[in-house]
Amino acid sequence: MWDWFFLVVLLHVSFSYYFWCYPNLIHNFKKRKNVIYSSTRRCISISHRGGGGEAYENTISAFRKAINVGTDMLEMDIRSTKDGSLVVVHDENLTRLCGVDINVSDTNFSQLPKLKRIVPMDSEPNTLVEDTTCSEDERNIPLLSTVLSQLPRRIPLHVDVCGKFCCKVTKLLKDSGRLEDYVILGSTEFILCGECRRDVYIWVANSRPEFLECEKLRADGIITDYPKLLNNYWEKM
Repeated sequence: MWDWFFLVVLLHVSFSYYFWCYPNLIHNFKKRKNVIYSSTRRCISISHRGGGGEAYENTISAFRKAINVGTDMLEMDIRSTKDGSLVVVHDENLTRLCGVDINVSDTNFSQLPKLKRIVPMDSEPNTLVEDTTCSEDERNIPLLSTVLSQLPRRIPLHVDVCGKFCCKVTKLLKDSGRLEDYVILGSTEFILCGECRRDVYIWVANSRPEFLECEKLRADGIITDYPKLLNNYWEKM
């Protein structure tokens, strides 16, 4: 009898230690339940602002292009306008993106300017982005609700809330049915990940040596401005 007792205890301790060391064996199954990843790799591709090095950042056009080249997850930034509209844009001041010295929080949604034709990247100094395939209307700063309605639900989202309106964003995600999918919700107010996990996403890697370093560090995900470059890197490995 005692032999069986000690055997059960030993197995319990062994499995507990094993899954403590390798939590992704459990968590990856859970996080893939309602979504389809294009990648079979352990490390996933996360398009920073939709891939702001290959298209106009945080636009529907950028998100679609990132999906087309095989990204596993889209990262986007959310701000609130003066009239309370939730928009997808990173900068509070629009000088860099639009060439107009105004703040998002001081401006009504209908008065937000379009993105410039040539946009400097803030994550890579001296790098300019011009997307000649993007129409003028696609350079509008989009509403979060519009982005959610136009993106396929199979694509996981990393939503970075730039302000203290996380509950409002959560409600919109819930009303759109997105909280049933895999969503990471980050905020300076608090962080909500849907469930406790230990996944590590490295931000922001934009070159082949940096991709290799991320893999050496056994990152779960790479957040990049260049999803096509990252996808090509993996295809050649």
